[in-house]
Amino acid sequence: MGCEGSFRAASVGLLVGMAAAAIFIIMFNAAVDSEQSLGKFLFNSTTYLNLKHDEDLQHLLERLANGDKTVILTMVNWAWVAPNSLLDLFIESFHNGEEINHLLKHLLIIALDTRAFDRCKLLHLHCYLLKVESSNSNITSAQQFLSKGYVKLLWNRVKLQGRILELGYNFILTDVDVL
Repeated sequence: MGCEGSFRAASVGLLVGMAAAAIFIIMFNAAVDSEQSLGKFLFNSTTYLNLKHDEDLQHLLERLANGDKTVILTMVNWAWVAPNSLLDLFIESFHNGEEINHLLKHLLIIALDTRAFDRCKLLHLHCYLLKVESSNSNITSAQQFLSKGYVKLLWNRVKLQGRILELGYNFILTDVDVL
């Protein structure tokens, strides 16, 4: 059963992954307006990252990166950082975990709105305000899964991650609800 069982498990995993991807594409296409193509929706020029403050990002990355230029990233909006929210618990988990407190010096919290940024600065020194401009929707508030705002939020997250890689840094991405 050894090698044959592993092959079967890998095949089943591949099939499940392909099915999940197909379901995602179908659901995503349903969420897109009928007159708008998927490509136009995803790469709409009305939503973009304002990287004029790119120097701020580069300066933070230089300060936070470990020896192999790796940082830990998480993204938050006000709902995640309000007092007694998950961000408090997330940061506390670094203090309470075994031998992980030193990782806080490599953690960069990306704030999606100014309220989140201000609260982040009270709790943690390493915060960056992601300035996203959009003429179509507010992507700094809670978004329904697969809504236009949700997808734009995800694409801006990917664009920021791409920019971090372009600057020559590696990152570990986590969410504040992962302890």
